Amino acid sequence: MQRIRGFTLIELLVVIAIIALLMGILMPVLHKARAQGYDAVCRSNLRQIGFGAYLYADAWDLYLPRGAAGNKAWYMLFMGYLSQKPVGNDYRTVKIYRCPAYPNKEQTVCYVVNGWNFRDRTDSVGSEITAHTRLSTCTRPSQTLYLVDNEDGGPS
Repeated sequence: MQRIRGFTLIELLVVIAIIALLMGILMPVLHKARAQGYDAVCRSNLRQIGFGAYLYADAWDLYLPRGAAGNKAWYMLFMGYLSQKPVGNDYRTVKIYRCPAYPNKEQTVCYVVNGWNFRDRTDSVGSEITAHTRLSTCTRPSQTLYLVDNEDGGPS
């Protein structure tokens, strides 16, 4: 009699269990690596937009847009100063404005500029700024955020 060579059911189950165990160990590590990659891209985007803001301020006598300044939003004003040029002057084609980790994939711009002014640390209401502001008016530049990740804004 000739014996048929192959895997037994027990051997197959053991191999599947080992693969499942390895996947259970590997998936969280891969998820963490992906999150770190997204973080690096978002930080790079913020840095590039920050350079664009600096170049814009340099060209406009040290004024920066705050909030909804004038007829154009800040991301429209910064487009000419970014390393990535828009296609057809459409800000939605500028990938620098989109963070890959942002949960709302339809959100075009995933960052916001600070359009508020607070008198001091105890002021929890503040006042909205809708005009361009000279950089020298910021009294605590090292403690003031100008450009940040958007927390939950609607699509723009």
